[in-house]
Amino acid sequence: MRCGAIRAWRLGLLLLLNFVPAAFAQNFRSALILAPYSLDFGRVLAGATSNSHTVMVFNNGESAQEISGISITGDFAETDNCPKAPATLAAGADCEIHVTFKPSTLASHSGTLTVSEAPSGIQLNVTLEGVGTAGRPTVSISNSSLTFPEEQPGVQSPPQTVTVKNTGTEMLMITNVEVKGDFMALPASTCINMGSEVSPGASCSVVVVFVPLGTGARSGEVVVVDNADDSPQKVGLSGTGR
Repeated sequence: MRCGAIRAWRLGLLLLLNFVPAAFAQNFRSALILAPYSLDFGRVLAGATSNSHTVMVFNNGESAQEISGISITGDFAETDNCPKAPATLAAGADCEIHVTFKPSTLASHSGTLTVSEAPSGIQLNVTLEGVGTAGRPTVSISNSSLTFPEEQPGVQSPPQTVTVKNTGTEMLMITNVEVKGDFMALPASTCINMGSEVSPGASCSVVVVFVPLGTGARSGEVVVVDNADDSPQKVGLSGTGR
């Protein structure tokens, strides 16, 4: 494979790994390409440090390139394995910049990662953003357990409701609601149908019925999976088939 084809293949792989077609920062006077061109760290607890995100620096030129400096602004920090001047990045080679976000306040934050090339003085920028939050949501469940009256096998009981309330200050993201055993959730259950987001102070419901598949004691549970610290929350279910 010729050198030009190798560089094209490496660049294509680089962009594919970032899952965004053509998502790179490039000044066409420079052989250096940065991917991706922006990083969004989402919501991070104020004072805590996020997981690192990676920016790749790729030399798409025919000759080695000198990176004269890497700088960053805002509540962001970087570490990298890029060659320090006067060392150079070989043609077709790449290096990595690892960026973290540590919000100092409860607010939206932005910054810029800048890679400078020598001797041209060209600068390539990656935009950075994230939000400082007060913490993760907390959840209140209306019932720790539900007991249903006796029913004949195959007969549906009257419904009972489990209420899930977001008692915190952050958005509650419900990713899954599962009802196990001889029980099922009705379509009226808003925890399932509302798009899985519950605002601070708001609540949603899981409407449950008992449909025994046999006689005797039957048991199950409601399992709510979300982004609260005590996830998953569980509600025990019991009933008797007669």
